[in-house]
Amino acid sequence: MEFVITEGEGKSRMRISGRLDTLNSEKFEKRIQELLPLTKDLEIDCANLEYISSSGLRCFLFLLKSAQESKHTVTLVNMTAPIKEVFDITGFSSMFNII
Repeated sequence: MEFVITEGEGKSRMRISGRLDTLNSEKFEKRIQELLPLTKDLEIDCANLEYISSSGLRCFLFLLKSAQESKHTVTLVNMTAPIKEVFDITGFSSMFNII
């Protein structure tokens, strides 16, 4: 799992590459905790997200809850069909703004 973060005026973009699973979900949550206080709007680029486990979904739930509590917006972009299918099946698609 690799994260590349770019920041602009009140907006940050995080590109995720690789697998989001039990082995690296803690790393993802830590990056979110570091990033959210620094930005108003967060965009997560999922184009290179290859796999997401239930632990990875829990991370996205943590992200959503943290963002809502701090009045931030989260947008998921460039989601591949297999990852989008996981979000659809689990109902996560209805919780996130997905472009």
